[in-house]
Amino acid sequence: GLSRGKPAMRVLPSLAAAAILVSGCATHTIATAPSASSQAGATPAVAGAQAGVGDTIVLSGNSSGEKVAVTLVRVYQRDAPAQFETPDAGDRYASVQLRYRNVATAAFSDAVSNEVTVVDGKGQSYQSTIATGVGCTQFPGTEDIPPGQTGLGCVVFQVPDSARIAEVQVTLDSGMGPQTGEWKPSR
Repeated sequence: GLSRGKPAMRVLPSLAAAAILVSGCATHTIATAPSASSQAGATPAVAGAQAGVGDTIVLSGNSSGEKVAVTLVRVYQRDAPAQFETPDAGDRYASVQLRYRNVATAAFSDAVSNEVTVVDGKGQSYQSTIATGVGCTQFPGTEDIPPGQTGLGCVVFQVPDSARIAEVQVTLDSGMGPQTGEWKPSR
């Protein structure tokens, strides 16, 4: 696995995994949303539009009918210190708050922290970390959302003191889903 809180490393899938991905799934797409001023509420992703804080992107998962409307609620560039953990020297905690609304007919169940990546202004990506007791309430280890219901929580990251979160990416199914939603918090 990847080291939590450290820059994400790009790993090529094994040959068997690549064969499964090529033979059984649609291509991976990047999804963005129309601006909140032009479209209200949860709307299907529209290629080419810029999503920001408050915007919703509807993402599909690998299972038939799996759809979640994901809203970037807030970005905490500097979250409160954790109660029991401390970031590495020169690093700090940052969080993104998301609202997941299950717009499918089947229950949604996944570890949201595995689905979210942040990217700083230099293009470096970061995976989530475990930090107990930060200011923003985190999603539980596994978030279970029945059809029509919502879940609200944060995902915490350890980033360098000098980094600023410039992009938030969400891919369902622990990052293995067919679509990735992208938000630019400061658009």
